[in-house]
Amino acid sequence: MSRGARIADVARLAEVSVPTVSRVLNGSSGVRPETVARVMRAVKELDYRPKGVARTLISGSRSMIAVMASHLNRYGYAEVLAGIERAARDNDYAVTVCVIDPMIGPGDGDMEGSIRRALSQEIAGVIVIDFDAQGERVIGRMPSSVPMIGVTGFDGRPGHVPYAVMDEHSGGRLVTEHLLDLGHDTVHHVTEPPFGRPSGRTAGWRAALEARGIEPPPTWAATFDPRSGYELGLELAHRDDVTAVFCATDVVAAAVLRAFRDAGVALPGGKSVAGFDDQPFSRFLSPALTTVEQDFQRLGWLAFRQLLHLRDGQSQPPDLVVRPALVVRESSARPHL
Repeated sequence: MSRGARIADVARLAEVSVPTVSRVLNGSSGVRPETVARVMRAVKELDYRPKGVARTLISGSRSMIAVMASHLNRYGYAEVLAGIERAARDNDYAVTVCVIDPMIGPGDGDMEGSIRRALSQEIAGVIVIDFDAQGERVIGRMPSSVPMIGVTGFDGRPGHVPYAVMDEHSGGRLVTEHLLDLGHDTVHHVTEPPFGRPSGRTAGWRAALEARGIEPPPTWAATFDPRSGYELGLELAHRDDVTAVFCATDVVAAAVLRAFRDAGVALPGGKSVAGFDDQPFSRFLSPALTTVEQDFQRLGWLAFRQLLHLRDGQSQPPDLVVRPALVVRESSARPHL
């Protein structure tokens, strides 16, 4: 039986000393970025398992997992983390959170630093909240010897890692079909900011229109600033061809509703608006927002269960999928003829 890679093997491949490798893996300062990058490439190539992770897998004595994410103040990220923490507590595990700077560029060493900090602790595995490009990059750079689960809502996810998936595609179809069933000729779509991969909710909107022989109209791109949704809403308010608007988030939908009201659009009825996520404030808007409920906490809970499956040395678990649900409220109605 062949032995696993040792720290000396990493040092030899990276052409540095063993103490330098140790400093890199422990997140110490004073190591040049090019040296850090060389060491981390060697760790990945050799599938080197840092001591903390190795002790955990051999003895099973540690009960801590690492969660890696680029945002914790956004609704979906925070709710997934809450689900992971709840499942961890129920199983006597602790959670450590490693935040990746969402503004870092592809060549920045901060991501390697985040990975090093996670692996320097005695963890049983890693859950990556892969809702953006940073999450995808973490998964690509993590040593394959570390038990790891991804959490996403994107289409086209990598196939070498098990995922807990929110089926945003079906959610986009559900809300679009609802608006079409009310009698709207088409549905206009305000998108979320691009993340470098196809959005499932946008793909579902497009698929629902095409299934009915409707050419999807051009999309309207919002940013994370709610003001962008308000400004787009003012433009849409004066378009006679726009009777139904599907917004990729509830925050954008709330801003569009306010813009419609300020522009004198009758609500509901003059135009219909739907969101996505079913955030707690959505039912208290005026009119109350039609939206798509995503059970993010269940998604986090399932991701933790998958990680336990991997940690116990069983075969790689299949992707687990959470289906969203349409929540119909007052903001969607039949168009005025």
